[in-house]
Amino acid sequence: MEIQVRKGGLIMDINELSGWGISQQIAQIIENGFSYDEETGEVFFTSDDLDKLEETLEKKMETLAGVYQRTTAEADALKERAKTIEKNAKVLANKADRIKNYIDSLMQLNGKTKMVAGDKTISYRKSTSGEVIDEKALMDYINIDDERSNKYLSYKAPSVNKKAISDDIKASKQEDGTYSLNIPGFVLVTKNNINIK
Repeated sequence: MEIQVRKGGLIMDINELSGWGISQQIAQIIENGFSYDEETGEVFFTSDDLDKLEETLEKKMETLAGVYQRTTAEADALKERAKTIEKNAKVLANKADRIKNYIDSLMQLNGKTKMVAGDKTISYRKSTSGEVIDEKALMDYINIDDERSNKYLSYKAPSVNKKAISDDIKASKQEDGTYSLNIPGFVLVTKNNINIK
């Protein structure tokens, strides 16, 4: 026997209810012995229908858990594929660098600054970049005044090491379950993480 519910003037099959809708119906039956429309007072389900509602909810949960597992597996497969692609890209980039260095050594060995080989033109272009050759001497020069420090030094903003703080607080756990270490502005938060197998 299909259980149907009237909602907004329409008769709806129980299987068409959303997971939230089924949960609401179950909660009302547990609380009142029946579920009803608060506006019209129309009764939808009674305690006799509870097993069917729970069975329908179980089916929906099974479907959702299956979709979750499939989606997670697809995401994991893509992550693995991305790792493989990144690894292959590094291999190819290194190979390209080796070939470029070999071309460079052949150009220098043969005293060439430009060469046309078929439809390829190989030449040099000048570029200038800075390198630190004596860090202590450079830092002594920079630290002479604030203007140089502000201009030549860059700083990364510090970030909180939450794991280190959490570990220290956890290590201070006492027999009564409280923690002796209290760090202002930081709390341990316990979460119930859902596990789907």
